Amino acid sequence: MAAARAAVALLFAAPAGAVLLRSTGDECACLPWKDVYAKHGVGCGSGHELGTFHVNEAPFAEKFMPAGIFDEFCTRFYMQVSSSSCFNKKFGPASQQWCYVSAGCESAKRVAGKDVAIQNCSAAAGDDLMMGKAPEELNRQAEVDGLEVGLFGKLSYPMDAAKWSDVELASGLPTTKLSMGHVMESYYGIQFKGAKPESGGEEAQKKVAAIVASGMTTIFDSDNGHGGGNLLAGHKIYGFLPVEGKHGLFYTCIHGCDA
Repeated sequence: MAAARAAVALLFAAPAGAVLLRSTGDECACLPWKDVYAKHGVGCGSGHELGTFHVNEAPFAEKFMPAGIFDEFCTRFYMQVSSSSCFNKKFGPASQQWCYVSAGCESAKRVAGKDVAIQNCSAAAGDDLMMGKAPEELNRQAEVDGLEVGLFGKLSYPMDAAKWSDVELASGLPTTKLSMGHVMESYYGIQFKGAKPESGGEEAQKKVAAIVASGMTTIFDSDNGHGGGNLLAGHKIYGFLPVEGKHGLFYTCIHGCDA
């Protein structure tokens, strides 16, 4: 059953009438993240919280991970999330999303010595995948739970291997707005001096067209890897920008906002 379920877990959606081999009942419902740690005694890292660093299923990760990384990913992110939505196992393109469920879920992998298990998520099975949520909804949840939006985005959406500077002209963003795609970099002293001509080339155009056609909200990171990057969400483009009266930066639609 586990192997069969893993195959369907990769589907973001499934055709009507598709049969999913998922255990029935509440045992396989994703648990609120903060409750997993506070109420079930699970150590952050027992699942894929630190998968971006190739650290998986490591319940004692706090003892060997650099303190800054554990604090950013665990203390200030996963351990604060009040929802039960599914997150990426790691940064990158089309990452599998996952959550914790009750140990009674037969199709999930139990965490040793705990009453929870690790589950691969599937929208077709009824799981709530962050990759399917609008950036505005992500912003709202970040405010509710006090989460850093850039990390939240990279754990929620697929991130292309290309940088924003590799595709910005092909994106259709007007030249008068190009600097809005480089705000985060400016905080690190990197001055935007104009787009690279090749960012509007044939290869970049094909990449952008494929992502727009997919309908999957996708991140193109900044050149220095800081912040939440810029998003292509269908025909909409989101920058990572400060919002007046709010602390931090948020995903803000800067082009195609009526699409």
